[in-house]
Amino acid sequence: MSSAAYNVKMFFLNIWKKAIKGTFIETYLSHKTQGKNWNNIFIKIAPTLEQYSSSDVRIVKRFGINYALYPYDYDDYVLYYGLDLEPRTELFDLVKDGMTVFDIGTNIGHVLLTFANKNITGKNFGFEPVPHIYERAKKNISLNNFNNIALNNVALSDTSEDLVIQLANTHHSGSSRLGKKNENSNNNNSTIIKAITLDEFVQQNKIEKIDFIKIDVEGFERNVLAGAKQTLKNFKPLLFVEINDKAQKMQNFSGKELIALLESFDYTIYLISGERVDKNKLDYTTHFDIICKHN
Repeated sequence: MSSAAYNVKMFFLNIWKKAIKGTFIETYLSHKTQGKNWNNIFIKIAPTLEQYSSSDVRIVKRFGINYALYPYDYDDYVLYYGLDLEPRTELFDLVKDGMTVFDIGTNIGHVLLTFANKNITGKNFGFEPVPHIYERAKKNISLNNFNNIALNNVALSDTSEDLVIQLANTHHSGSSRLGKKNENSNNNNSTIIKAITLDEFVQQNKIEKIDFIKIDVEGFERNVLAGAKQTLKNFKPLLFVEINDKAQKMQNFSGKELIALLESFDYTIYLISGERVDKNKLDYTTHFDIICKHN
């Protein structure tokens, strides 16, 4: 296809995408894309997230859970269209009923709500520091009837302090980045929030056990873990941690050093495939998840 023909094709395709936004055709496409990826024909003819505005909201049920989703934002868009882009099944399979579970980096609440749906008789704690994302997670929780969720609008760090959140761009609010107060403190696109350590949270709330912790905090994982030494020593929870070397290097740390830190806490590290990790042989050019089991 010539470049001219391609441009004409894309011109009319974009007209189509804008025309079907908010119609029954969009709804139909959102069902046909469930469990698919970006190569699926139906997602290719659906509206793009850039074609949605912040006022576009879709009240839907996904995997038996109700959500208010804003498809202009990446994570909402992916959940709305049900795209299978990350190893969620392996994550969710780690949670069993009766556990005490911590979801650090709750975002809009998809993972936390799924935990709660599996862990009916247990306790599910969520932590989301970004105020407007916290409100969206709170809204999604309110659309369901769970009484086993405690959502906290607080950041977890290596010490109790004020932190700066560098807010992400309009279409990917889940990638907002935490930093120390002297980092970008005067940036117009940042806000100051309170942080405590996980050890302090556990003590203040008289937590008697923790079975599982998921940590996905856009490179701030080292700080979370450094503030959880006593908790990890006392409870020895199973951990599910994102390794994002690019984001972690923005915090003056690396994915390899993060794995070394976990090993120093007496954890053995595995890929989600079950393969034991050799930190010296990993490909850190892409982000991936690890499962950490206490020895």
